[in-house]
Amino acid sequence: MLLEDRLLQAPEAIHTGCVSRQQGRLELVSVGREPLAQWLAHCQGWGLKVERCWAEFQLLPDAAPGSAWCWRRRPS
Repeated sequence: MLLEDRLLQAPEAIHTGCVSRQQGRLELVSVGREPLAQWLAHCQGWGLKVERCWAEFQLLPDAAPGSAWCWRRRPS
């Protein structure tokens, strides 16, 4: 879902955060609160203490100048 579409939802339905600030630009990520709460509950059930959540694109290494990375997910 595009950030613009996500931000049209009720504020209590989403959680939005800033993942970086570079060259006068903000990189934002937004996720639905319900799926996030379900995931955190699963982690708690497994005995895991979650301190931070990372967006998938943050796991990619920095791309070399003039190149780009493509993140593809397998269909579930």
